[in-house]
Amino acid sequence: MSGFDCLKLNIKYGGEVSFVDESFTYLGGFEKRDMSMDPDLMTWSIFAVLEDVLLELRMVKARTLARDVEKDLRKQLQDLRSSLCPLGLISKSRTMGSAFDPLVTATEDLAAVNSAPPLSNLTQEELKKIAAYKAVEFVESGMVIGLGTGSTAKHAVARISELLREGKLKDIIGIPTSTTTHEQAVSLGIPLSDLDSHPVVDLSIDGADEVDPALNLVKGRGGSLLREKMIEGASKKFVVIVDESKLVKYIGGSGLAVPVEVVPFCCDFTRGKLEELFRDSGCVAKLRMKIGSNGEEAAPAVTDNGNYVVDLYLERDIGDLEVASEAILRFPGVVEHGMFLGMATTLIVAGKFGVTVKDSVPIKGPRGYRRYSHKRHRDGREGRHHHDPLRLILGSPNFGTWKGGISLAPGPESDDVVSDYLLLAAHRTKRPDILRAFKPYHGGWNITNNHYWASVGFTGAPGFILAVIWLLSFGSLLVVYHCFKWRICDKAKGSSFDTRRICFILLIVFTCVAAVGCILLSVGQDKFHTEAMHTLKYVVNQSDYTVEILQNVTQYLSLAKTINVTQIVIPSDVMGEIDKLNVNLNTAAVTLGETTTDNAAKIKRVFYAVRSALITVATVMLILSFVGLLLSVLRHQHVVHIFVVSGWILVAVTFVLCGVFLILNNAISDTCVAMKEWVDNPHAETALSSILPCVDQQTTNQTLSQSKVVINSIVTVVNTFVYAVANTNPAPGQDRYYNQSGPPMPPLCIPFDANMEDRQCSPWELSIENASSVWENYKCEVTPSGICTTVGRVTPDTFGQLVAAVNESYALEHYTPPLLSFRDCNFVRETFMSITSDYCPPLVRNLRIVNAGLGLISVGVLLCLVLWIFYANRPQREEVFADPHPQRKDDSFGNGLDTHHSDDEPKLSVECV
Repeated sequence: MSGFDCLKLNIKYGGEVSFVDESFTYLGGFEKRDMSMDPDLMTWSIFAVLEDVLLELRMVKARTLARDVEKDLRKQLQDLRSSLCPLGLISKSRTMGSAFDPLVTATEDLAAVNSAPPLSNLTQEELKKIAAYKAVEFVESGMVIGLGTGSTAKHAVARISELLREGKLKDIIGIPTSTTTHEQAVSLGIPLSDLDSHPVVDLSIDGADEVDPALNLVKGRGGSLLREKMIEGASKKFVVIVDESKLVKYIGGSGLAVPVEVVPFCCDFTRGKLEELFRDSGCVAKLRMKIGSNGEEAAPAVTDNGNYVVDLYLERDIGDLEVASEAILRFPGVVEHGMFLGMATTLIVAGKFGVTVKDSVPIKGPRGYRRYSHKRHRDGREGRHHHDPLRLILGSPNFGTWKGGISLAPGPESDDVVSDYLLLAAHRTKRPDILRAFKPYHGGWNITNNHYWASVGFTGAPGFILAVIWLLSFGSLLVVYHCFKWRICDKAKGSSFDTRRICFILLIVFTCVAAVGCILLSVGQDKFHTEAMHTLKYVVNQSDYTVEILQNVTQYLSLAKTINVTQIVIPSDVMGEIDKLNVNLNTAAVTLGETTTDNAAKIKRVFYAVRSALITVATVMLILSFVGLLLSVLRHQHVVHIFVVSGWILVAVTFVLCGVFLILNNAISDTCVAMKEWVDNPHAETALSSILPCVDQQTTNQTLSQSKVVINSIVTVVNTFVYAVANTNPAPGQDRYYNQSGPPMPPLCIPFDANMEDRQCSPWELSIENASSVWENYKCEVTPSGICTTVGRVTPDTFGQLVAAVNESYALEHYTPPLLSFRDCNFVRETFMSITSDYCPPLVRNLRIVNAGLGLISVGVLLCLVLWIFYANRPQREEVFADPHPQRKDDSFGNGLDTHHSDDEPKLSVECV
């Protein structure tokens, strides 16, 4: 009996984990699975099971119970470690287990668990297996999976098969990248397909021979680089799994080969050209040879596609990889090279300190957008490299360093970055995020991201803060004024007159400022609303044009099914493909049309609401400023006080509107910058793609291809009639006899060859454009029974059928090519270029006018409120009586001064009301 017979880990929450005879059965309230493995990996298996248990517990609604079980799990894991130590397994696979240990906290030091050297006994094959198992965590039921080739990828294929047998994965379809992988997948019972049936692959998992810090790869040392690049290039997500020995400072830095697949014809000539190309990098190019049974080179190694491989051995960095890639592919005879540039989306590295997950994030450099590696925690949270490699976060692996101390491009600390997206307007959108305690937002322009709107909302803070300060400060002054009955009294005649005059002048000036602000606001909002509606109309028209093209193609494809020339029709299988394609086209047209209509309606409602608010503010503020001026001049104090309170609130509302329009101004400016950046990178996956997306590339390609097939089929129908009926001379009474005679009819040109490429027409063939007019000369006159009575090769009825077929071909040939602009995003690029050049500048300019108007209104009415109070409380009367001959009396000291005024003495009387 093995040491595992007596090992049983009880879990409170509905189950237990048992380990018996080198296999374990995970029993409980979740799932049941059996798995056999070698003893060296048993500890890793235990920790993997515990991780699954803990993840399930976290999903339980009874959070208190789950936390209790988690605490108990921690305790039992410590007991488990103690039980395994005597078996000698912890020392060997401690690191492997820690990489998946869900119960190790950030404060635990692995050295405290066991003092054995971390990598001394862990084999490279075990590291590969760890990385492969981690990669399979990305696989979900219903996915189309690209199955990689090589010693690392084979573990991932085996793991996928295992999960399929256990029922944890369902409806998986695999696309193998080599015959070796195909044989492995077939033996394991994985359903297989190819790119013809599934042009879009959800996820590809494959190994790599080299990985540089920017996640550029070298692959194909196994000879399958062409198929690997085709499948992984069609993948939405490409996960690369390696052990840390595959990490290099630059492509070719491992000293091993960079493979190039070449055609067998004159392969030595091609090899010499490749060697000469990279001579400055110390390149030695060798034709890969197959080793025979005697250990000697027998013959050139042949790929799955029947080609040869030239291996490039580089002593130094070759520099710009894209330039090198283009130079290699320009050589005649080169099929493909093994550099996979910018294709990897996620890298999983199994190393001595656990599993490292690095995501690639596109950034803009001197040569456009590139990807740099960006580490990600297991819970999806991005972050920078941990300097302490022995730190583990709960439920996630630690992050080891690159081999040889290769430095990583620093990744943003935000948790908003989506690694597969091109971040648009990234520089403009670096603002404090209100939802994340004012931490910087690094997610770029993305109107579907709440954090983006929170960061844009922060730009309106000045207006909102001013509104709050104004409400509190002026409100406090009003309270103090009314509670303590403060009165403002002139102290002297001269100062009283000057103060009133200055107060009146300032009141006139600030009333005019408020009026100018109202005028600017009215003009600005009208122009802004007009431009916004024009922009929206342009976008909707472009979308409608797209829908119209799709619908026209659908109609003409459907019409092609009705083509019938003397009972000769297009093949039934082509009709079936037309039906399938029409479903996709109709779906694309309906989805695009409905989405555009719904979004346009929502945007219109917002703009009309904004327009109404601005018109209301401009009107009310203009009336308030002039009526307030009039009332203060007429000294209607109580009414003025009512207007002061109303103005106090309206000024706060105006400040708030200033903040709102600052937000709108920044959002529109962000959008214009994002569009401009996207125009330079139209094929990148970005947040902007959802506004006016390109038509699905798979649907477009199918439409283009199928339309060519349909055109060829229609031409074949026409030419079949021409050769088999019109240009024959059957005897009377035979089938297809209608007394045809005269010179033979020229056939119609088949526009595409067998590969659906453009074909040069022969001199005797007619083009689709002029076929109808030429065939008009071959039409005969007929009897009621349809027999020709004059020279001719075609009856009027048949001529009409031929014309219908030609017109159908012409329509398909001219309506389908515009789909190319949808597939290549040229249509969308032109739309965005037009928006950024023609619509964005006036929108931004008119928004500034609106903001200027709001600012003038706020300042003008704010100062008017204060002056209204001053001017409405000026003296109602002022009496000054003076005696031209004043009498003075001696004071008590006999100096002739009287300390008391007589009735006839001049005096100043001021009364304040």
